[in-house]
Amino acid sequence: MKKTIQIPIINESQILMTDITYTQVPYWFDATLRPLKMDIIMPKHRENHPRKPLLVWICGGGMQTMDKDVWIPDIVSYTDRGYVVASISYRTYPDDFTKALKDVKAAIRYLKAHADLYCIDAARTVIMGESAGGMLACAAGITNEIREFDEGEYLDYSSKVQAVVSLYGPVIRDFVTPELDDMIKRLLKENKEHIPPFFVMQGTEDTLVDKKYMDQMYCDLEESGIECDYYVLEGAGHGADEFYQTEVKNLVSDFFNKAIVPES
Repeated sequence: MKKTIQIPIINESQILMTDITYTQVPYWFDATLRPLKMDIIMPKHRENHPRKPLLVWICGGGMQTMDKDVWIPDIVSYTDRGYVVASISYRTYPDDFTKALKDVKAAIRYLKAHADLYCIDAARTVIMGESAGGMLACAAGITNEIREFDEGEYLDYSSKVQAVVSLYGPVIRDFVTPELDDMIKRLLKENKEHIPPFFVMQGTEDTLVDKKYMDQMYCDLEESGIECDYYVLEGAGHGADEFYQTEVKNLVSDFFNKAIVPES
């Protein structure tokens, strides 16, 4: 059988660029360096392409481990919703939470510095994470415009984000020093004009992160006058499939689209 047909182009072709080094950090008793890497999903044809908003994704792992590649099959769907998606690595144990937060901000600066290459509209940058990655996403939003956590290259670029999504993320104070915890509490009040809107989601059957802590975080954000959409998933456990359904992705996309700065 031979047929000649025409196929309308409805879906834009995307490519996955893997293991891009965005910075190097001290390693082996601070005597050497090791690279931190990211994966980026972007349009295949980028020449003269309109810039797309950037979604930075952070994998969880209890600050003990992480894998930037593991969620690619799920987060690729956000490219169909109009985003360039970057999944980043960061330092874990024995390095502390503060170093991981600095890595997140370094990744954002790298992406903005290379916006032309990756078809990114740097003014429309959002961040999202699951579990410990959700906690890091929250910390990145709370410390928006706080330069103390910007270290390394591309310091002429801002690590600011326009919106934060945290899926079943633990409360930040569980992983930080008392001094950093006090600073975060203070920033919720003193830095609130720079803190973007939040979207948090928690399951009622989560045995790793008690829902009461997410309840408290929601109250803290509300009391500080920071916009927060809080969704409770009935019967869902930690990292359950409910968090990755199309309905949830639509809610997240709607939230991001309302929060990001329109393209100039």
